[in-house]
Amino acid sequence: MGSFLKSMQNKYYKQEKLYTEKTSCLFCRKNRRKCEKSDENSNQCRDCLERNIECVKYSPLKTEEYITKMTHKLKDHEGRISELELKVLKLENENLKIKSVLNL
Repeated sequence: MGSFLKSMQNKYYKQEKLYTEKTSCLFCRKNRRKCEKSDENSNQCRDCLERNIECVKYSPLKTEEYITKMTHKLKDHEGRISELELKVLKLENENLKIKSVLNL
């Protein structure tokens, strides 16, 4: 009976160890890591500092700001992609014209 209780305690301990606090950043929450403050920068955790990414603490306001910021970046990148696609089409048309002139 004692070994059964020990095994149950070990399972509980393992589950409790994986728990992350509500103050962890979005990156640590996503990757299920322990969010620890870095010694160098109090605004970033160690993992975010090592990866040189923005450390966004979990709060509804900051996540909304982060989402709007990323939405603007996404729209900017989509605009750049469409510009590049147009340039590629122009280059392909020019390439076809040159090929047709050279085949004469």
